[in-house]
Amino acid sequence: MSIASHSLKEKQRLEREALILQAAEEMLEQKGYHETSMDDIAARVGIAKGTIYIHFPSKEALVIALLERNMQQFLAGIDAVIEQHTTSRARLEALLRYIMTDLLQKQVHLFSSLSHSLDLKCLEPERKAHMSSLWERLTERIVALIEEGKATGEFKPALSTQAMLYTFFGLFTPKHFKKHIVNDEHASQKLADQLIEIYFTGIAVGPRL
Repeated sequence: MSIASHSLKEKQRLEREALILQAAEEMLEQKGYHETSMDDIAARVGIAKGTIYIHFPSKEALVIALLERNMQQFLAGIDAVIEQHTTSRARLEALLRYIMTDLLQKQVHLFSSLSHSLDLKCLEPERKAHMSSLWERLTERIVALIEEGKATGEFKPALSTQAMLYTFFGLFTPKHFKKHIVNDEHASQKLADQLIEIYFTGIAVGPRL
């Protein structure tokens, strides 16, 4: 097989895989994990169900791959969001807003459904390690911003970084965020603004008199 032929097949494989993941995401958002079948996903893509199994051995494997893809895309967007600002507070706020409005608000139903349906403890060691690595990269980025803000005097030094980090993640837990999200975009934006204000009221150093 020529290199060109091999490259073309690989490109086609990746394109088909991307279509399957996109269809899976759409169906999961519409019907939830348990109500979505591999037949539904295959029909959405317009391929035979057996073709899906060539790429993903099970529905669980497909969903885990989808979570990994979304996490990779999210991490890739973090630096771009942060680099638009100069202060630690502005960067951390931009990251919070990115998560709440550009990521979580659009996919909260998917995340909430999957968090109740998948037992991540049963993942293969390699895949579990990869998922943990992705999450650790996000955590490390947030910790770096918090530590930077404490060093520059923007955040309260008396508060532990662990407490600030815990509160940060607590703001957008899908299970709780879903209860308050509304279809009105303006109201959802207002909710995000208020949560962000509450967070920084707690950790930010006030104006010096």
